[in-house]
Amino acid sequence: MMLNPKEELKHRTLVEFIHKYLEEADSFARTKTGALTTHIASLEISEKNIYSLTRQDFSENVISLRKGEPLKGVDGVASTTTLKDMSYIKVVVVYAEYVWLVKPFTMQNHTHT
Repeated sequence: MMLNPKEELKHRTLVEFIHKYLEEADSFARTKTGALTTHIASLEISEKNIYSLTRQDFSENVISLRKGEPLKGVDGVASTTTLKDMSYIKVVVVYAEYVWLVKPFTMQNHTHT
């Protein structure tokens, strides 16, 4: 039972935000669009509820990408790749905050740079 029945449960994924962002925003270089649609959208973090993401989720994502999955033949990526991924995610989140007026996750869970 919800304490406030009027409170709507929010559940959207990062991948949903990415697709909406790409539909609305201007054209981007193929690199950015490709990174968002094929790489970042395929990550486990993209399927999680964006309203409940934490620093821990982002840390685990970066560590996982850096290590890769040797048993599956997936090499780890360079730190520059993870930095680029995080900057693309930040672009989507900032766009959501300022254009759609939604706050994907609380300020206590992240900081703006």
